[in-house]
Amino acid sequence: MARRSPSRLLWVTVVVAILGVVVAWPVTRSVAERSGLWLFRPLVQAGSWLRSLNPNSDTQNIRRERDDLRHQLNAVSVQLRAANERLSLIEAIAALDQFTQASKLHLLQAPVIAFSPDPGVQSIVIGQGSDHGVQLGLAVVTNDGVVVGKVVQVHQSISTVLLTVDRQSAFAARIQNA
Repeated sequence: MARRSPSRLLWVTVVVAILGVVVAWPVTRSVAERSGLWLFRPLVQAGSWLRSLNPNSDTQNIRRERDDLRHQLNAVSVQLRAANERLSLIEAIAALDQFTQASKLHLLQAPVIAFSPDPGVQSIVIGQGSDHGVQLGLAVVTNDGVVVGKVVQVHQSISTVLLTVDRQSAFAARIQNA
């Protein structure tokens, strides 16, 4: 009977052990991670680190995809803000149009383009003037019919409105059906 040499037996044992680890690595890794074996942690971390160095690795692909998704989310957030602003403007215009039709008065729509820089004067500048039919003393109302001021200066394309909250503001009023 031929006896094998100890070095050849050792070599076969090492090869079988390595093959066993390679074949059973996923199971071995999950068992090691769950059981918290301190011996396998450095191996798992080293393997993850080595895989991350590969530009085609899953980790790199996931990071690139994450960054792309963040950029897309930022772009969509900007678009959503702009759409919400447009929607608010459309709703305000619709409410103003509804008020105009319900009041049966001749009303002008005018954007507020400036506020008075003087803290002692509560006034605004609107983007309609004499070219559009604005006259001194006209009342300025919101789309809900709330009086907010009266026209105190008229120029060709802009007008100044003194707000009702100003100390110098005064209105004549009459109560109907009293």
